[in-house]
Amino acid sequence: MDHRSEWAPGLLAEVDQHAAAVRDILIHSHHGLGPVELADYARGVEDVARDRGWQPGTNDWVSLRLAGVCLLAMTDGVMASIADGDAALS
Repeated sequence: MDHRSEWAPGLLAEVDQHAAAVRDILIHSHHGLGPVELADYARGVEDVARDRGWQPGTNDWVSLRLAGVCLLAMTDGVMASIADGDAALS
């Protein structure tokens, strides 16, 4: 089920940008884009943010970054093969 169409266009654009950044970070660090790698990345972001006093509930950088990770996880082809440093997400 695709709920992205219910998001405000500006918000979806921000989440898309965060998803692209996470994808690039994981690809360039040779970690891959599987569910384990995405979960590890999200846990790291959340741990650091909570250590700095962050709490969920707003459209701040941390929440948008975690939404980007979720968007990647929901994308068909997230388990796509990575060749030549690029992911071929469908």
